[in-house]
Amino acid sequence: MPLQLDAAKLGELVRERNLTQSELARLSGVSRVTVAKLLKAKTPSIHAGTLRRLQDALGLPDKALAHDSIVDGYLGSVRSKNDTLDFTGLGIVTADQEMPMDRGF
Repeated sequence: MPLQLDAAKLGELVRERNLTQSELARLSGVSRVTVAKLLKAKTPSIHAGTLRRLQDALGLPDKALAHDSIVDGYLGSVRSKNDTLDFTGLGIVTADQEMPMDRGF
């Protein structure tokens, strides 16, 4: 059964570790074309074996790059797109402290 890959997290880890797509492909045994497609997609489907090879190559625990559910993927996407919203000057009452997006629902 295909899983949903957290492509944003994968991309972040690749950048943090200064890896190229080719290097990740070589380390994981996943083709460079597949790595490129996974990094481009927002929440690509991925087979469990491919996910395991990528995680092993990056030294991550089991399912560290998988979305737990579609809801988590959606909330993560909304959070990443809207985490810098600024309502200053719009007459909207705001709190001085930051509040995570999921606490507002």
